[in-house]
Amino acid sequence: MNQVAAAASDYKKELRKRYFQEFRACIEVDSLVVRNQYRLIQSLCNVAKRYWRAGSNVLVYDPLKSEVDWLNGLLKASFALEKIHFFLPHWYTGGRMDFRSARLIKYPGRGKLRVEKNYTVLPRKQIDFILVPGLYIDRSGYRLGRGGGFYDRFLCQIAKEKTWFLALDWQVKNSLPVEKHDIRIGNIITESGVFRTYF
Repeated sequence: MNQVAAAASDYKKELRKRYFQEFRACIEVDSLVVRNQYRLIQSLCNVAKRYWRAGSNVLVYDPLKSEVDWLNGLLKASFALEKIHFFLPHWYTGGRMDFRSARLIKYPGRGKLRVEKNYTVLPRKQIDFILVPGLYIDRSGYRLGRGGGFYDRFLCQIAKEKTWFLALDWQVKNSLPVEKHDIRIGNIITESGVFRTYF
């Protein structure tokens, strides 16, 4: 690894630590934070209404506690999810991943996606929409993930217009350190609106 690549890698590690500090500050009980997350879910609803159709193959992720709960946000907004074909990621040793069919389970006041017992793996050519997780993203579409490289390997064969990143405004940076394997995301959804990174 040359000096430039090493510096980028070290800076990414520093940013990952910073993210959790910012996130903890963000989730303090504050009406502005609640309002911003509500606006972010509304932005996602608007995108979903436009791009998710009955039978659409939508690749998503199960949000961690340090991520916005997009699924229950949509359910609280009364967005109809039952006719969407959802797929959740599965990781393999060696850096490979695929997406397996999932079903929506509803509980009182909330819901959860679970991989089906007799799941199917979705071929890349049948993907309609993929919501990509991450910590930060810059205005060029480069994201900072958790360091495994799984999504970058998977996304290298996906059209940018199908790739989306959900972020609060503070997660969008002017620039991030970029390494040669990093793949750009095509669209960013924030509480301030939606914009694409490609032309």
